[in-house]
Amino acid sequence: MTATNTPDGVVEVTAIRFDNSAGLGTQVSIEGLRATGDVLSTGRFDWGDGTVLDLATPPLGDPNNRSWTHTYTGSGGFVISLRLPQAPGSAADGPAVWTHPIQLPATAPTAPTPDPELAPVPDAGGQRFTMTEGTGCAWTSWTLDYGDGSYVSGDDAHRPTDAQSVHSYTQAGAIAVLTVVAADGQVGTSMPLVVS
Repeated sequence: MTATNTPDGVVEVTAIRFDNSAGLGTQVSIEGLRATGDVLSTGRFDWGDGTVLDLATPPLGDPNNRSWTHTYTGSGGFVISLRLPQAPGSAADGPAVWTHPIQLPATAPTAPTPDPELAPVPDAGGQRFTMTEGTGCAWTSWTLDYGDGSYVSGDDAHRPTDAQSVHSYTQAGAIAVLTVVAADGQVGTSMPLVVS
């Protein structure tokens, strides 16, 4: 997931998970959040329900793997956002802004978190990948990062084609990852696959 409004900074998230098993609201966990590039480690994290975190200096947690958890007491649609100011001298105009919509159920148990799988298949045309959703959670959008600076993405109506699932690498060692987003906003990431 890329931050909007910045060529110099990228915001990435490993997973977004829901849990309402405690019966006190829906707990939303954002895992593996990191900002790379020419952005500062300060800013504002907004859960979309009036709860805002000011990211003070020093930054909270490991800058390469930040995780936060928040409990929503209501249901419906919310937009989670992270706003990071640009570093001095950055080529980008304005702050890096990452947003992600979620849809929380009223009382029903939350759907399973996407758990996609990525597997290598030998192919004469390059490295072929097979992609599956995992634990019964249909995806609404997906991104296959080939790990060499290129990627393909689509939505539920545009599943990966045979052409997209084959990629030619110039060298071994790239790390491919499949990320899927469910209809309720949960995000799942496959185990990284090292291309040999």
